[in-house]
Amino acid sequence: QQNRNQNAGMMDLFGEVVEATPNNQYLSALVWTDDERLQGEKDTLGLYLTGHPIDQYYDELKRHVACKLCDLQPTRRGQSITITGLIMDVRIFKGPRGTRAILLLDDRTGRVEASVFGELYEQVKQLLVVDNVIILDAEVSPDEFKGGLRVTGKKVYSLLDARLNSIRRLELALAINNLSNAAVQELKQLLSRFLPQGEQKGISLSFRCQHNSATAVLQCGSNWRIYPHDDLLKRLKQVYGAQAVHLVY
Repeated sequence: QQNRNQNAGMMDLFGEVVEATPNNQYLSALVWTDDERLQGEKDTLGLYLTGHPIDQYYDELKRHVACKLCDLQPTRRGQSITITGLIMDVRIFKGPRGTRAILLLDDRTGRVEASVFGELYEQVKQLLVVDNVIILDAEVSPDEFKGGLRVTGKKVYSLLDARLNSIRRLELALAINNLSNAAVQELKQLLSRFLPQGEQKGISLSFRCQHNSATAVLQCGSNWRIYPHDDLLKRLKQVYGAQAVHLVY
């Protein structure tokens, strides 16, 4: 076509246009954690689409919680029941009888408002933060004014508190064949950041070591007791896989 145009003294307006070849370059990036993905969904859509932040704690929470929010019923007078939920909203009211917090809790099966006030509020107010998971011992009664249930907190504690009170040890499974000296040093540095400080108490640490067909459990001494913070557990799962991190009750 180009030769014929030249012989005829003509110019093809589009004849010599060369289609550009895309030169897309992609940056390497870490896969988002569940927390990052879910937070992005909430920030963008206003809701969790592919899961719920409380899902990752399900196996732990079921050891402490007596009832899902969808099944919550009034308790007998003077008795309480243990529930859990992700704090979706916090409203604070100050009055002559002290400060009261109204929490909107969500455990994926349902939602409920719970109140925390008086001395209990002052003791645990640092836990009453949106997107925090809490465990609540509460009295439940019919709400004759608004309908539904009135949930009054009697004790509030964090998942970390529950771990410290119930877990005997953290066990990490390691494949010795694939463990280099550099990897050992990185693990040591990571664990060193989560040693108990001051009056904090920790839990025992052990390693389940696999070498070819042999397996041995190595128990660390008391100077390597570990503070089972979420940041530590998530990092260990990211590096070694979720199946390698075991909380032994």
